[in-house]
Amino acid sequence: MNKSLLAVLNDGERLLVGQTGRAELAALDEDAAIELEARIRRARNKYVGQYRRAASAAVASMAGVARRGRRTRGRP
Repeated sequence: MNKSLLAVLNDGERLLVGQTGRAELAALDEDAAIELEARIRRARNKYVGQYRRAASAAVASMAGVARRGRRTRGRP
């Protein structure tokens, strides 16, 4: 991973990335691998949810502008 990308991560996220190295993954048993996968999914879902909420808010604010534009042009 890029040093610039690692620089923007917090300590917990950096630790999580560090645990996904080839040697670290090879040392995991099945239960530990499942637990690591669950932690990775939670971290990913957190940021996906934040992105979707922000995008949804942007679309909602733009929808009002688009509707107004159609009405002023005389279209339904």
